[in-house]
Amino acid sequence: MKNKLFLTESEKQRISGLHRMAIATESKNTLNEATLQDIQNLLSKKLGPEILGPKGADGRLGTFTLNAIYSALTQTQAEPTKVDPTKVDPAKVDPTKVDPTQGQFKLIELKAGMIGNGFMQDEAEGKTYKVNKSTALPCGITEVEFTNKRATLEYGYYKPNEIKSGDPTQITFRRSGEGVKDPDPCKNFASFENFGYLDFSGDPNKFK
Repeated sequence: MKNKLFLTESEKQRISGLHRMAIATESKNTLNEATLQDIQNLLSKKLGPEILGPKGADGRLGTFTLNAIYSALTQTQAEPTKVDPTKVDPAKVDPTKVDPTQGQFKLIELKAGMIGNGFMQDEAEGKTYKVNKSTALPCGITEVEFTNKRATLEYGYYKPNEIKSGDPTQITFRRSGEGVKDPDPCKNFASFENFGYLDFSGDPNKFK
């Protein structure tokens, strides 16, 4: 985002409280629609409507809303805060989360054999994939070829520079259709559907 917008502590507490209320009243896959729209409307008002993606405050708990909630509760501005290495105690810095050359969040590097597990309430929930290869495309998009538990191939796409903070082992993917390989992901990325979060901290030996 272009402007540096700040959330007050009371606004953070309000978002957190609304989120807890929504979780407390949810069924397996459905949140109380009115409560969730309260959260979305507040996020849209403070951080801009684009924070919720193309569908806006639609009353659904998708990837854009989850990212917006996390961002609002963990950050005070849209851009990551630079770290001054001269003022940081190295013993207190998690090297997996800070790039010492850039002073900012560093995402995990996906390699063949790594296991991704869906864990959020999104389309990827409960699914498990093994990475076959990860290819950085010249347009800033990364294409990942997976094998699913049915031993068939699926493809996921993400932009590393769009993932600013959080757990470095967790990546939000988009994909074309049911995970087919797209002939021109650089051109078509914006039209891909949000697939969801995969966590890559699991044991690769547990993929069965």
